[in-house]
Amino acid sequence: MKKFIIFSVVFFAGAVFSASLNNGNITIEVNGDGDVGLVEFDPVPGSNHVTLVGVNLYYDSLLHDMDYIPGVEKTYNGFAQRKMFTGYGRDVSSNFYVYSVSYIEGSNSNLDQTLVYTMRKSTQLKMSYTVDSKVMQTETNDQGSFNIANQTLMFDQDSVFLGFAGRLNGAKTTTHIYSGFADVLNWLQTGSSDITEEQNYENAAGAVAWGTAAVNGTPQVVRTKLMVASTDPEIQAMSSFEGATPVHTPDSTKVEIKKAAFTQKFNKTSRDKIKIKGRVNIADYGTALDNLASLDVSLLIGDYLGFIPDDGSPFKTKAKKIILKLKDANGKRKLILKHKQINGIKHLEFTYVASRTDLSVATMLTENSPNGKIAIMIPFTLVLTGNNSQDTQKGGQVWIIPSSISMEYKKKNEKKAKGK
Repeated sequence: MKKFIIFSVVFFAGAVFSASLNNGNITIEVNGDGDVGLVEFDPVPGSNHVTLVGVNLYYDSLLHDMDYIPGVEKTYNGFAQRKMFTGYGRDVSSNFYVYSVSYIEGSNSNLDQTLVYTMRKSTQLKMSYTVDSKVMQTETNDQGSFNIANQTLMFDQDSVFLGFAGRLNGAKTTTHIYSGFADVLNWLQTGSSDITEEQNYENAAGAVAWGTAAVNGTPQVVRTKLMVASTDPEIQAMSSFEGATPVHTPDSTKVEIKKAAFTQKFNKTSRDKIKIKGRVNIADYGTALDNLASLDVSLLIGDYLGFIPDDGSPFKTKAKKIILKLKDANGKRKLILKHKQINGIKHLEFTYVASRTDLSVATMLTENSPNGKIAIMIPFTLVLTGNNSQDTQKGGQVWIIPSSISMEYKKKNEKKAKGK
């Protein structure tokens, strides 16, 4: 996990793992955990307008940021109207995981991101969207303002305007701050209840935030916009969250886990097994998923990588059914996706089974975990990404199907645990 106080250090150390999206108007560096590490606005060549932008989580009395999980990022550049990058990350204590989709639409000078968070436990959570210090690569003379109508926080200097805004589960931010970096850090670690505005400050930083809320395992969906322009009106014109988005996350009530069970053996290496069966209501997506061909499929359980794009797993692909198979150092794995009509409503049914595998990074259980019957939640994310530029219905579209699976494990000794 990148602690907030050392963001810049970790950013420079991890920059090699990021991707760059460039549409001829802006260049933006994005990471698998959803962070933004660089923004260049082409009308001002060679000028980097931000050091780091990202979503932060405050829970258990600590401020958390996410870190990428290596090997799961992918850039999709084959679409004329969209530059897109996907990735996956988690915080160091593994209580939260995030699947991120970042994209530039058309010739716009703004980056859209959708970040879907799953969790291992219920908690009181506060989320914020932050730009760190040295906005515009300077420490002085940056000016800040907040547009209440569009919920947009903005910095400007030398005719370059940098704006950002966010939505949490569709809701607007409730508070904002722009001030020195130390003030913003303190504000994020405390109540975040006061709107604080300062002008002519040094070490420019800013954040917008939502109030503290109880989360009980329901995935949290954050949508953000990072915008660069030559005028304030241009920023405000880009700040709307209305309209179509290529990233789809079904309401939590439409994702149903029918069965989940695992056996984890602590005294034998890679002898664990797991099965997860569920379905998701896809009626809201019209005919887009009627044909399941031309999809990159990812399946992630905590840090456990079941399937990731381009892993060589496609076995059988038909319009109504996909079967993925893999056998490697991570075990023997199989995923079946198929259409199913339930009371006349379209559903996508999924079944995942794995054996001779290591589930330690999925369950976070060890031989020293408490004995007894104990409730746990396991983050589960199934992602479908249209990877064919000739597919007019789902090419460049992403479906994120998340769930924090409520389970109970039984453990009598240091040999094994079973969950269901």
